[in-house]
Amino acid sequence: MRRLGAFLFSLALSLSATAQAQQFPSQQRGLNADTAYQIGDIDHINLFNGGLTLTVPIGQSYPVGPNLSFQLSLVYSSNGWDHEKAVCSDSDGNHHYSIPIREPQTNAGFGWRIQPGKLGQERDPGGGFSSRSYFSPDGGEIFFTEELHPGYGNQSDTWFSTDGTYLRMRYQTSGCTGSLGGSTACYQIDFPDGTIHEFHDFSPGGSPPEDRDWRITRMFDRFATDHHVKFDYSTAGQWKITDSHSRSHTVFLTGDRITKVELASFGGAEATYDLVHTPTVIDRHRFFPPNCDTATATTITAPLLTEFKQPESTSYTMSYETGSSSTLSGGIQSLRLPTGGRYDWTYKLIDFVSQVPSAPGAQEYANTSYGVSTKKSFTASTLIGQWAYNY
Repeated sequence: MRRLGAFLFSLALSLSATAQAQQFPSQQRGLNADTAYQIGDIDHINLFNGGLTLTVPIGQSYPVGPNLSFQLSLVYSSNGWDHEKAVCSDSDGNHHYSIPIREPQTNAGFGWRIQPGKLGQERDPGGGFSSRSYFSPDGGEIFFTEELHPGYGNQSDTWFSTDGTYLRMRYQTSGCTGSLGGSTACYQIDFPDGTIHEFHDFSPGGSPPEDRDWRITRMFDRFATDHHVKFDYSTAGQWKITDSHSRSHTVFLTGDRITKVELASFGGAEATYDLVHTPTVIDRHRFFPPNCDTATATTITAPLLTEFKQPESTSYTMSYETGSSSTLSGGIQSLRLPTGGRYDWTYKLIDFVSQVPSAPGAQEYANTSYGVSTKKSFTASTLIGQWAYNY
């Protein structure tokens, strides 16, 4: 399935602190243009690494122009863990290992995100940037290179995606929507349908390049610039979203976590969606620290999204794995739909051929994945379908 079909004509609001130069396939999240999936009503299962992606729509789709519309979505990825490299020493020498941490892009609960689009950059050890990437509304990450195809040459301040999405990213010092977040310059991503997404830097002064906070500020139609969607972050704890038809929507945050979404509805009314989080102690997924690490806790308190309330007094409810070395800690177990139906998932360990060199700092997490083992579908309490997955 091509990713563009999933989000080009809609903006799904679905946060690795920096983009990796190359995402390990075993840790792939979201929907990717060069990957096969089993597509369900609400779930998408990666047939390579077993990753589960859920897409829950928030409200309706809002048409803005012939080529531009947007719809908000709440997106879940079962690959909810990121990793930090660590080293400690004892009488046996240095021990290299990784510490599982909550994936930083998840701003709507553990594994969940509402993301209108965000850019990532990573500085390489020799200076300069080793990669630029785009965190897409479907929960994935698109990487950019300086050449569209090897040997074609590069263009100044221009980068291309090479996964089949054919996106072009340009660094602009003029033609942006003014000074936003202290940034007069901007990045613009050109999509094949003629729409353009613009990003400004909202990071605090003095931040290193790899920690820059490039947020989306505008979407518009190249062929009809009066058709646009704008994003305003000037009010603390809120994202204000407006369009050229004078509709206004607000996303509310408590700290770095989204707790409520208000959408424009008919007759000037507002439709409110509430996200209910339950702080829960869960195991750090498959964390086996060496004896010399006595400081890192083996558990974390994670904000698990347990209910997503809709305006018509219906809701989605969720339950999760909480840990042990044999389960996907923090992985969603069950999703009950507003209709009363339910989906259940179980997971299993998948081993891959080594993707990293056998050298100090080589990380075990890159060679394994916890993928979906079984999926069950229920109407009320009656089992109506079951799937088993092998990789």
